[in-house]
Amino acid sequence: MLQVIDRFLDNNNISRKKVVVAVSGGPDSIALLYLLNELKDKHNLKLHIAHLDHSLREEAVKDSLFVKDVAQSLDLPYTIEKRFVCQKGSIQQSARQERFEFLKDVCAQNGSDTVFLGQHKDDQLETIMMNFFRGSSLWGLGGIRPVNNYGQIKLIRPLLDFTKREILSYLRKHSISFREDESNKSTKYKRNKFRLEIIPFIEKQVGPHVKNVVTENSRQWQLEGAYFKKKAEEIIYKAHVKHDFFPINLDVSVIRGNDKALWSWVLVSALERLLGQIQDYSFSHLNELANLISYDRATSLQLPNKVTAIRWDNYISLIKDEKLPQSMGIIKVEENLGEAVLPLFNKKVEISKTFKGKPEHQLDGSLVKAPLFIRTRKKGDYFYLNKQGGKKKVKDFMIDEKIPKILRDLIPILVDADDNILAILGKRTNGRFKSDSNCKNKLNIYIKGMEEQ
Repeated sequence: MLQVIDRFLDNNNISRKKVVVAVSGGPDSIALLYLLNELKDKHNLKLHIAHLDHSLREEAVKDSLFVKDVAQSLDLPYTIEKRFVCQKGSIQQSARQERFEFLKDVCAQNGSDTVFLGQHKDDQLETIMMNFFRGSSLWGLGGIRPVNNYGQIKLIRPLLDFTKREILSYLRKHSISFREDESNKSTKYKRNKFRLEIIPFIEKQVGPHVKNVVTENSRQWQLEGAYFKKKAEEIIYKAHVKHDFFPINLDVSVIRGNDKALWSWVLVSALERLLGQIQDYSFSHLNELANLISYDRATSLQLPNKVTAIRWDNYISLIKDEKLPQSMGIIKVEENLGEAVLPLFNKKVEISKTFKGKPEHQLDGSLVKAPLFIRTRKKGDYFYLNKQGGKKKVKDFMIDEKIPKILRDLIPILVDADDNILAILGKRTNGRFKSDSNCKNKLNIYIKGMEEQ
């Protein structure tokens, strides 16, 4: 094992740096720690042990004490913390997310950008099988990558070529003790059910070679996936439009200009940019997300990991739920004529008496009382369909227009000094203030992208 890990470090140019080793106390991470400790001088690595207590098991305190003893016996620095996991939703998902955030913090505190993890060939098989049965793209069938990124840190997994049996054999041979997690024997967790029941059944029916066949295939799937991902990154570079509120804001027309086979790859790469690492996304999730590219109407989609996808204007935007803007406030348009910037939508509104091409809205200036403001909807807001009447609530209009609920409180509305609605910008002009052929004082309202100067 030592020679294989030695070669792995050489092949991936891992040397002369500080690295964090995630150690739970179980056999996999303990084996990894001892192997790296043997090789640290040769590769000039400074190891730092990181252990997180989720406080989900009674034995967690003993695990922490065990890891502390191991760190001290090897004379290695360590960080041991206790963080409580959110009990809402999937506890395992929340624990995993908290674990990665903890590792990122430990890296920042110790001037490192590299974390070693102890996943092995059995974990690889379980991951691929779970992804397959859940419904996955080629990327998911590639399973766990030996090297990948979580935000700004690099995750390294040198044990993926070794089975659990080989790891246990190494520990026995060198008389290295470790902790056993009793929860790994419970089939109430999906991964454990695959490990303890489903995979053994398949091996019994097909043969023990299944593990090697699937994991060998995963290498080819990873290569093919890397090619598609590279193409997707090139598309994102062209499609991404900077936005003040949406961290991921993609021009749909750019994505549509490429083969449909790449659409889901573009969105996977976009999600990774947002989350660092995506988990719990099935093929159906990605298919629903890719379908937004085909839509020409505004809509939104709730996704795993508390992510919202919004299809609006000519964009698809991705944002974490806690970052969703609540309102853009009130924006004053200087004088009766002028410009106003809508940062939320990357738009500029220009109000002019000069005709500069077909306007988005055209108002009868003699009926408009300055100054003008741009705000979002209020309870009870209404406008008129025409000059004779036909009152309609803004709420009902937005529902009829199928504007996503998540966007309704963000749609800009132009009002006058008396708070009369003049136009729902980009959507509808108030009929009472709309100009006609007899109008002598026309106000033209243009809405342009911020890049259109």
